[in-house]
Amino acid sequence: PGGDTLQLTLEEQDPASGVWSSVAATTATANTNLVKLKLKQAISDVAASQTRVQVQDTLPAAWRLRVVHSGVGNFTYSLGVTLYN
Repeated sequence: PGGDTLQLTLEEQDPASGVWSSVAATTATANTNLVKLKLKQAISDVAASQTRVQVQDTLPAAWRLRVVHSGVGNFTYSLGVTLYN
């Protein structure tokens, strides 16, 4: 809504300290369309745009998706995850 933005962040947890750190993140956007973050070993290079990020890596053992809001506006969204072997 308005000028507020959101950012999708994939984070991993350090097993010793329990501290979360960012693995990959989309650019903050006010876009109301699909925001996509892809993490896969087979991606040959890193490609980022306003609403899409692709990272060559593997999914960590302990991970979470976090949505970061720029303001206090009301947002409605859903998160979906597809895991591949």
